Amino acid sequence: MVRKTVLVVAMFVFLFSSHLHAQNFSLGLKASTLGFGVEAEGNVKELIGGRIGANYLSFDYSGKASDIDYDFEVESKNLLVLLDVHPFRGSFRISGGVVLNDSTFDATSVSADKVTIGDKEYSGSEIGTLKGTVDFNKTSPYIGLGWDTSFGKSKRFGFLFDIGVVYQGSPDITLSADGPISTDPTFQSDLAREEQDLQDDLDKFKYYPVIALGVSYRF
Repeated sequence: MVRKTVLVVAMFVFLFSSHLHAQNFSLGLKASTLGFGVEAEGNVKELIGGRIGANYLSFDYSGKASDIDYDFEVESKNLLVLLDVHPFRGSFRISGGVVLNDSTFDATSVSADKVTIGDKEYSGSEIGTLKGTVDFNKTSPYIGLGWDTSFGKSKRFGFLFDIGVVYQGSPDITLSADGPISTDPTFQSDLAREEQDLQDDLDKFKYYPVIALGVSYRF
């Protein structure tokens, strides 16, 4: 993942810098559904711009998935490499590119009550701690619309807004338990079925909405 990220960014920077003029370069701070981040943007041509952005967000929350109560820990780390087209020579832009994702999504469930795994009920003492990891595609396409009020203008400060979607694919779910029946073949079969049920519940996140607001300074 790190090697691929470095290669993509290096190629983009090489192509980007060969056409970039210093006065057309800006830096921005953004808050979005991908996290809090920084962004570098520049005019490649009169109607075309390019961007590189990095975002980070970490949070915990509790909720149900496949009728089981989980504590979720999310750490979102991602890098965006985007090309912008400004069709009307103004602030409005149409954007496309890739999101390089290095996020972690962990789930933990500890219950003293009976829990249905697959199609069977098990006690909390039998299961022990139920843990899960959720993985999405490491490289995902992005498409969106937005505005950069300083693009192509002489003013220094600008406001940024983007709305779009990342296709990150169906999640890959892995569940494990540490209770006394954790290695039982029947339980393992039910656990595999539970993984599929959980994947079906989280499949709605394969299209991830992006909304971003920010400010920029143009040099």
